[in-house]
Amino acid sequence: MKGGRRSERMNHVRLPSRLSLAKRRNIALLSLLRAIARESRTRKLQKFHSIREVANHFQVSPTAVARIFEQLKGEGLLSASWGSRTMIAGAKRRPRAAGK
Repeated sequence: MKGGRRSERMNHVRLPSRLSLAKRRNIALLSLLRAIARESRTRKLQKFHSIREVANHFQVSPTAVARIFEQLKGEGLLSASWGSRTMIAGAKRRPRAAGK
């Protein structure tokens, strides 16, 4: 060996990319907010936290929270329109059984 250097390369443990960490965090946040919305559903509309409140609380970007809210709106758990309060969608009434 010249100069005391090894000719072999050291292998480093591969760290997860920042993107995969963010994606896992967003999936966990989606699951958490989905569970909160489902547990909080009643027959009446209820106020839900704003995108800004959720982003600040969990220290994530408002863009990530907006995407999660869109997903939950698509699932029928949240309802909102531009510039208005986000609401938990009311639970659907169960049809009454015949003869009752």
